[in-house]
Amino acid sequence: MTLLIIHFVLLAWISRAMAQKLVSGWLDRMLAGAMLFWGNIVLTSLALSLLEKLGEPNWFFRTSLLFGLLLLWLARRLPAAPPVLAATLAKPSRLLLCFVFGSLGLMLLANLRMASANPPNNYDSLAYHLPRVMYYLGQNSLAHFETADIRQVYFPFNYNLLQLFCFIYGPPWVTINFINVFSWVIAGGAVYRLARLCGCSTGGSLVGMWLALTATGVLAQATATTLDLTTAAALLSALVFALRWRQSAAPADAVLGGLAAGLAAGAKLTVVFFGPAVVVLLLTFWYQHRREQQARAFSGGVRAWSVPAMLAIVLSVPFILYNLSATGHWMTNLLDFTLNKPFSLAGAWQTGKAYLFQLCCEPFGRFSYDLEFVARLNGWFERTFFSGWNKAFAYSDFYVIPPDLNEDHVWYGFAGPLFLACAVLCLWRDRRLRGPLAWLALLGLGWFATYFAMNKWSLYIQRYFLPALTLLAPCAAAVWDGGGSRILHGIKRAVFFLVMATALWFSVIYLNENRNRPFWLPSTEYTPPVILPDVPPMLRDRLAEQPRVNVITDGTNERAFLLMNLGHNQRFTSNQPVDPARYNIFSFWGFTRNNIYSNIAHIASHAVVAVPDKKTAGVEFLGTIGKGVNAFDYAGLMPHANETKASPANANIVVLVRYGAGEPERFRHCSLRVNGLNPRDDARVEINAEMEDGTTVPLMAQDHSGEVKFGLSKPFKRLAIQVFDRATGRKIGYGDLPYTIKPSEVETEPAFNATTLFRSELISMKPVRNLSINGLADLEGPYVRWDLPLFRWARQPTVRIEIPANPRLRRLRLTFDARLQVRDEGRLSVLHNGRLVQDFLLRGRTEWQHAVLEFAADAGENVIELRDAPDNETPDWLGYLEQNPDVKDAVVASGQPLEAGAREHYEKHGAAEHRRLPMKSNPREVPDWLGYLEQNPDVKAFVVGRGQPLEEGARAHYEAYGRNEHRTLPRKPAPAAITPPESEYFVYRHLQVEGLSNQ
Repeated sequence: MTLLIIHFVLLAWISRAMAQKLVSGWLDRMLAGAMLFWGNIVLTSLALSLLEKLGEPNWFFRTSLLFGLLLLWLARRLPAAPPVLAATLAKPSRLLLCFVFGSLGLMLLANLRMASANPPNNYDSLAYHLPRVMYYLGQNSLAHFETADIRQVYFPFNYNLLQLFCFIYGPPWVTINFINVFSWVIAGGAVYRLARLCGCSTGGSLVGMWLALTATGVLAQATATTLDLTTAAALLSALVFALRWRQSAAPADAVLGGLAAGLAAGAKLTVVFFGPAVVVLLLTFWYQHRREQQARAFSGGVRAWSVPAMLAIVLSVPFILYNLSATGHWMTNLLDFTLNKPFSLAGAWQTGKAYLFQLCCEPFGRFSYDLEFVARLNGWFERTFFSGWNKAFAYSDFYVIPPDLNEDHVWYGFAGPLFLACAVLCLWRDRRLRGPLAWLALLGLGWFATYFAMNKWSLYIQRYFLPALTLLAPCAAAVWDGGGSRILHGIKRAVFFLVMATALWFSVIYLNENRNRPFWLPSTEYTPPVILPDVPPMLRDRLAEQPRVNVITDGTNERAFLLMNLGHNQRFTSNQPVDPARYNIFSFWGFTRNNIYSNIAHIASHAVVAVPDKKTAGVEFLGTIGKGVNAFDYAGLMPHANETKASPANANIVVLVRYGAGEPERFRHCSLRVNGLNPRDDARVEINAEMEDGTTVPLMAQDHSGEVKFGLSKPFKRLAIQVFDRATGRKIGYGDLPYTIKPSEVETEPAFNATTLFRSELISMKPVRNLSINGLADLEGPYVRWDLPLFRWARQPTVRIEIPANPRLRRLRLTFDARLQVRDEGRLSVLHNGRLVQDFLLRGRTEWQHAVLEFAADAGENVIELRDAPDNETPDWLGYLEQNPDVKDAVVASGQPLEAGAREHYEKHGAAEHRRLPMKSNPREVPDWLGYLEQNPDVKAFVVGRGQPLEEGARAHYEAYGRNEHRTLPRKPAPAAITPPESEYFVYRHLQVEGLSNQ
């Protein structure tokens, strides 16, 4: 951290000294200094990348300062910059100055507080911006590396080099939050200077700046680690120096303009959407000069900007050169699904309509953070204005108001539509494009039109609009200054004041309620928002102690930076072959764990196979981050594993199979990779495909980690994995990867770990291993009509699970989801070797009872029974109190009725504490449907008229109408049934048994 501060201070002083020599005016010098600072970082990074020294802090420090001092020496040889004269206009009122700088000062303090208190947590940043920086440092170069997330290698990187400048010295991770805080200040200064250079008054320029900085989407970026705000700051600065050059014709202004333009173009790919408007503007300039017989002046301007243009190209194209060098293409086509391709006019119209509608209407849902109101408003908007929405022209779900509050989900308040309206007005007034306001309006509106034409709609790209919108802020300043009648002037000021009031309100709402980085005072108790998943302790401990880590992943959109901020001064690489000298971390998508699914278009599956007699260190399962489709499994392989003795935790291998995403060629070109099998293990792994016709196809047989290619043209049932001792031929490890269907309603199978001997899911298409099961019918469903997922009926009163003896078995864990289907009430008893574990009272026909029970295993065979208990018994609540005196004392002290208090305690606490619930003879009553008809003659006439059986019709009427009409339902003593008929046993959608060791 100390070296970072020293480098920052020295480079900032050098940049300021250069700016002081090149331009006049303190604000312009601030903009120039910021661009020179950033340019130095980019130039240093490019140079060190060529030397493969990018990750060396000492090299970076010395090279950066050397370049800075050299350029400062050259700048001091230039003549002093002439002052730029501006029109003398009336000073703004003191009230306006106090309001603007007072409110912005408070927001700046809030931003500084938020930036210092919250670690980076933007999803895109954690997935590809920040991991990309860490890989650059680890490989000492900006070249491509092996990765499943192509965004980490293809996109422009100038902004990421600012993050690299922070990370190379190993400071606290919150340091990178301050990049955007500085960018927020620079962007505000640039907007103000643009407005002044366009001829706006000081007051109008301050209003335009204030509206730009308080627009919700701009304020949201001020503490994020996204790149749109910094790109906008560079683009605005480029235009400031271009307009300065228009007045001064100073080469320094042109060079600074080219520098800033190159930095912006090399930071964000969306800058290309300014291209058509820039071409139109240049052709307009050429035509105007030719018509006015000033072709020589135009040629002189072209010559003056030739060197700055070359500088802009040098700073913006390196990422393209790296892409061409690695792939032969300047940009990947794997993201073409986001484009309006092939071009469709209807698609462009829908995209433009949706985005403009969002821009204007999204603020109506931001007056408070009320998600229910937002949902109702979204539904009304969709029904009223977008009933014909075509999903083919969008690549995410449609919402007018995004259902969250963070930098990826907010627009720009009412400042957004105000800027657009003012830009259209300015462009209409100056249709011949004679003045800079019309140029800015053309650039901003042109960006919008180009983006709408070339892209599909998406929910998460509101921040892409930030550079174009801030470019239009001077147009709002000009409208503020504009004349007109007193009535028109009053209406105009009223609109501005209303927009400013709502902007202030939206700013307060966002700063306090946003999900990622809410503001809080140091003196208050604060609980950070839980937006990042927990990192498993074992994964955290293993990675924190490793100085060099190689990441091997098959996952995309994975927040890989969560693995990279656990230690200090670490270096990460991303290479598929295992690096024996580094700690290797394997990352797999948890959704395809232990299975190859026919109905999921993924390209890889994995399995961790235990090899208890393994001699050397293998793969250690470290845990899972996330759940369901967002789950990623992690396993580690220590450095020099072949020379390290195995432990119970790492006596495993991992098998990864890669295949195609879809039929019919899905398994024609596949690969198998085994990791964790070392030569000194004296073991051999064999992997065979068991075909549907009963034959077996050998795929792999080797005695060390490695990869083989294979292809299958016939259907197969599973890939069988076997590990043998080479000396004796004894099988020492076994696993498989079945080819099956993924039921969407069933939770992802839990991950393997060292304490789990077996885990068997009984509501599954996979064969059941490690135990025997009796009493369940075949797999059925899903049945949408009855709200039933994939399930199995109990076909007898008792479902019996028998677990063979295992000397390592210490505990059993039973997890189930059960419900009734025909009956209204039932009792499910769980027994272990004849002993009651717990009773469950099930009520209603649609409510699932979820339970997780863990208990000690007995020596020898263990039998678990799930019994459909007789319904002629009911809980004995007074007996419950007698056998639990502490509960009885608590109920008596509370003054509750004894039975009600006992029932409340059992349902809230007793069941979870595994307290036994005694039963007694059933005195309860059941509905008297014939009595219901007798006391409701109108219902009886209705049922008789429809020809329904009386009891069935009475029940149907009560459930559909009678309950809502508050009709009384008479009851009668229940019949003395012992067990329900077979069609009324319980339904199970999840039934899993785990055997745990004592490790």
